[in-house]
Amino acid sequence: MSDRIFVDNNILVYSISNDQTKRTIADTLLLKHAVVVSPQVISEFVAVTLRKKSFHPNRLLRMLRRLCRYLK
Repeated sequence: MSDRIFVDNNILVYSISNDQTKRTIADTLLLKHAVVVSPQVISEFVAVTLRKKSFHPNRLLRMLRRLCRYLK
């Protein structure tokens, strides 16, 4: 049985949430499993963080680098 999981945009957004419960669950999923993310999911994450959360592009870049550490 493989422990690889496909992660959608919601999990990525929850990993940066102010809601500690959502953040903890998302981080646990990202840390304990080999994560698979599609280019579309990354595009959606970029759109959400730039438009809805108004993140500065440099902050987003740091987050994407953090995300890359989860990908195996």
